[in-house]
Amino acid sequence: PRFYPMTYFHISIGCLLNEDCGGMGHGICVHNECVCNQGYFGIRCDYNEETTCEKLDVDSSTDKFRGSREFSIHYKILRDREDKMVQVYDHPVFVGMDHSQHLDLMVFTGIRWGLFDSGQGFKNLESPTLLEIADYFMERGKDFHAIELRNIEFITEPVRFNTPVDRVVPSNERWYSTRGEEIEDIEVVLPLDIVMLCEICDEIRNPCYNGNRCLPNGQCLCTNGAKGELCQIRPLGDGRCHQFFNTPTYDFDSGDCCKSTCISTEINTCGVRNEDGKLESVNVGFSDCVDPSSRCTESGCWWVNSSPIPLLSQRSDKGLKSLVKLSANGRILVLSEPSLDAVRVFDLVDSRWIQRGQLLEGDRDSGFGRMSVISSTPGSVFSRRFGKVPLELAVVHHYQGMPWVRTFRWLPNDMDWRVFSDINLCSYLNQNEREMCDVCTLDVGSDHDSVTVAVGLDNGKALIFRTDVTEIAIKPWVLVAVLDGHHVSLSGDSHRLATAMQYGNIIDLFRIVNSPAGVESTILIPIDHHVISSHYDYDLHNGAIIDYKGNASHIEKIQLSSDGTALALAAYGDEGDDFLLHYAVSIDRVSYDASRRIQLPQHSQSEKASGLTTIYFSDAASVVAVRHHLDATHDEVQVFEHKMQIGGLYTWAPLGQVFDSVTPDEDFSISHDGVSVVFGGQTNALVYELSDRCSHDEAHFRLSVSLDSYPANVTWSLQTVRQLGHLQIPRFTLRDCDYCYNNNDRFGRKSIVEEICVPKAEQNCLSLVFQAEHGFADGAGFAAFLDGTDLIKSEDGGTEPVVWSSSETLARECQVEVLECAENESLFVLALKLDRHEEETSWDIIDSNYKVLAHHENYSPDLSSTTVVHEVCIPKDECVAFTLHDKYGDGSCCDYGKGGYSIWLDGELYETGDGRFGSKLRSLIGEQCPIHSTCSGLSYVGEAQVIENDDDSLYYDDVCNVNPIMCPSGRSLLVVELTHDIFPEEVAWHVYDQQYNLLAEKTRYHFDDMSKTSIHQLCVPSDQCLAFVFEDSIGDGEHEGRGYILYLDGVEVVNRHESSVGRERDSFGLNCPPTSAVTIEINFDDFPQETGWSLIDSSNIPVIEVFPHTYTQDYDNMVYTFELPVGEVFTLIMLDDDGNGLCCAFGEGSYAVYMGNIIDHTKVLVAGNGEFASDRMHYFVNSEEGLTAINAPWQ
Repeated sequence: PRFYPMTYFHISIGCLLNEDCGGMGHGICVHNECVCNQGYFGIRCDYNEETTCEKLDVDSSTDKFRGSREFSIHYKILRDREDKMVQVYDHPVFVGMDHSQHLDLMVFTGIRWGLFDSGQGFKNLESPTLLEIADYFMERGKDFHAIELRNIEFITEPVRFNTPVDRVVPSNERWYSTRGEEIEDIEVVLPLDIVMLCEICDEIRNPCYNGNRCLPNGQCLCTNGAKGELCQIRPLGDGRCHQFFNTPTYDFDSGDCCKSTCISTEINTCGVRNEDGKLESVNVGFSDCVDPSSRCTESGCWWVNSSPIPLLSQRSDKGLKSLVKLSANGRILVLSEPSLDAVRVFDLVDSRWIQRGQLLEGDRDSGFGRMSVISSTPGSVFSRRFGKVPLELAVVHHYQGMPWVRTFRWLPNDMDWRVFSDINLCSYLNQNEREMCDVCTLDVGSDHDSVTVAVGLDNGKALIFRTDVTEIAIKPWVLVAVLDGHHVSLSGDSHRLATAMQYGNIIDLFRIVNSPAGVESTILIPIDHHVISSHYDYDLHNGAIIDYKGNASHIEKIQLSSDGTALALAAYGDEGDDFLLHYAVSIDRVSYDASRRIQLPQHSQSEKASGLTTIYFSDAASVVAVRHHLDATHDEVQVFEHKMQIGGLYTWAPLGQVFDSVTPDEDFSISHDGVSVVFGGQTNALVYELSDRCSHDEAHFRLSVSLDSYPANVTWSLQTVRQLGHLQIPRFTLRDCDYCYNNNDRFGRKSIVEEICVPKAEQNCLSLVFQAEHGFADGAGFAAFLDGTDLIKSEDGGTEPVVWSSSETLARECQVEVLECAENESLFVLALKLDRHEEETSWDIIDSNYKVLAHHENYSPDLSSTTVVHEVCIPKDECVAFTLHDKYGDGSCCDYGKGGYSIWLDGELYETGDGRFGSKLRSLIGEQCPIHSTCSGLSYVGEAQVIENDDDSLYYDDVCNVNPIMCPSGRSLLVVELTHDIFPEEVAWHVYDQQYNLLAEKTRYHFDDMSKTSIHQLCVPSDQCLAFVFEDSIGDGEHEGRGYILYLDGVEVVNRHESSVGRERDSFGLNCPPTSAVTIEINFDDFPQETGWSLIDSSNIPVIEVFPHTYTQDYDNMVYTFELPVGEVFTLIMLDDDGNGLCCAFGEGSYAVYMGNIIDHTKVLVAGNGEFASDRMHYFVNSEEGLTAINAPWQ
């Protein structure tokens, strides 16, 4: 344990300059202490109250605070009687919200955060109320010390105070239990599985996890299967495929999207759609399986389920190879390295093998791990309630030349292995029996109360040991039986036992019955003493034995099923023929199942005795693996499956590809469920899992890609398409590669095979687009095949996209009938690609008379992620409005699929776009439209304040929420297209007429409009000079490529591509006074954030206004150009927020005003060397003779 004494201490961090107090605007330095401005706090005013998390929750995916009682899981900042934040050591105090009788307080103690019950935690207060607690902390202020607290039950790791990693709230800190010790002497144990999260989401500061959306109320909307306060809990391995997580980043949803890797859970059944908690008996298959790692043959495929597990040593100096053993479900692996006397256990977690607990080590040179067995429950390696599932592991090692067995146990709440006492096997034998005392076979099983170890020795003795176990203590081993048998096998619960001699034809089965008196009184009840016959002719109809020939003479292996109801054994007869037999085990007898007999390749007796053929089988022997030794360097392994054929007969059929590159020193194991195999070699262990090939109603598409030295060069897409006239329109993307070969860890290979199952109904409607952007080199290229037939091969060196389709004119089933329109109509074709929430999408077409020409909504689920094609005849001489809607407001891209749309008009592509359009997208279609504008990605702007003239001819609206407006005579259509940055709520704009009367304005946008485009239209007087004034309340404008564009009757009149000011004015329209250009240049000192400036006209209205703190530290200089009206006097005001000008204490800044629209040092109007304090003003007049600098107008 580690000890962290918490004694009396005081922290003081002084300041020298105002800059030491959090930067400009945060606070000032007074007598070497920071005094924070309103809204800021902290010892250096670093923290902003508005951005400090108000509420914290215990992450629901972690544990809870369980001490003297269960503490709250919801916390909020404590405030005093005046609603001020209560602070301790410049950090907010949090109070629990879940108990009416207990007040749980989370307080920063100066080094770390602490959690305690307020009724027991104060030395000077007894059972205080919230207001009493707030008063206490506020009154104590900086005189408070942590020594005044007691009985802190939980603490965090030390916080690096006043550094960037000090989050000011205890989110994402590691918590420890103090175990009730006094605060002066706290013992810190292992960290708790507890994480605190900020409950209130924010798209910038505290975004939702896993691509989910933060709602305006500060709550996360989890829509892709993730759960939790911030959608932080990923739904990996839950038995249901989630498209968002079906990527290499998340190991393809931990296997949930493929049949070979999906594991059903209590909530979801693999391959069956489960909507809203209601299980539908509709087999939806695994069409979303996109893992490229599969290796297939006609009968199935074995594919590597994770990266190789490296050995601790890459070679063996003692002649002992590595050994592997899979658990019943294939999700726990034992990897033994007896040359190092070491054993490791791994769990398959999210398609990765993670070591469980510490390395298990034996005595040096003991051969620890030369044999090991594992017992585990079926299902996942994790228990939903506790953690890792119970597990027993038995390992053989040698001491003084004698075999010993060491057993380990893991219980759900354990952090590491529990070790049983060693079993000295030979000590239980007489002197004669000890001469051949070595382990032949080993097995282990357990129930809730006991653990059983069965050992078959070379001398033909089988020893059965048992011990009672509890969660607290493990008792000594008791030898409960000595039986005859080289081979032993236990059921998973250890209640059934099978034994057999190696030479002979006898198997014995027992029931192991617990006694109330303990393991010393364990009862073994014989089930059957069975003679194995090698040849039966079996009547499958009535179960009668027709004929009997010969006996088995050698038993190679026996194995009970996990539930103990079946027994499988491998043997060969006195005539040398191999066979596998299967028996059904009941409570009192064993029944032979002749259908499970398998004939193995013929070998001589000497070859059998040398072990040249080895057989492994799954639970109940429904799957078997046969290993053949071919020569001194070469083995092969073939897996067989017991399948029913037509007519009800069973046979053994090869399953998956042959493993034909196995070396004799590689160990092998198959899981009891028959879907996992593992090979252990001299350098690593490699696990394979079984995956099916395409179904009978699917065609097999194969794409072979040979890569050169630039794998990121490649993109390709396989789609189903539809033919519309001469157009080929994509319908559904079966699979694509968007520069997917750029990960050297995953695609270090030169040759890659992509295999895709294509519905046979679509095999004549395919299109493949393949491109190597910079061409292929070194003979690289690609070839595509469909059910073994060549489709296309690439040519070396090409850089253009290669496009192939099933035929130049697609088959009849792929064609869409072309709609015939009248002469005065145009054919409007919409190809709309839906995302996975197709029900949210709708669209309509409305003509200029507000008549709905076409409308569609409520797309059916079978159209999810497909492209639908619609044809509409629209008037040729009208402007119509096409509107695309999304109910949820997230468009059709990109969290739930890559949607989009394309529009053709009379056979010509008119418009195309992706699915990022928010709630609504509107496009004006037709040659008669006053503006051809597509409002892609628009936000809904809501109501705006509109100033209407007496004739009611002026009105305002949003072009993307209503039909395009037509202005009456004497009015022009003004369109304002405003592209927001990430702070749209800062922006406002106004439109004024020639007398500077307000015509219309938009004074507020919502933060949901961030990074979107808003388009507004209004009718304005055609014969006046108008002014557009843009304002930003913070003063930084719409930067980062954002800005605004104004159109007047379809002509662009203003374009501010990137506005970075607080206020600016533009004039446009008719009868505007003549103007001349002026250019303003500003060269900053070392602190550009201090600089501000403005240009004011003679009516005291800013032409442009830039506030201090608009510019950031990386600015060197800025140049602005304006067209200023002739006949006005203008004032240039330069500002410095710190009162030291632009020069010269912190750099040599300057500014200048030039006549004209470029920097011309021969036409300097105003020049300033930057030597001023807080402000400086300059005046000039723009007359018909030109710009002239003047003194102040009143002088």
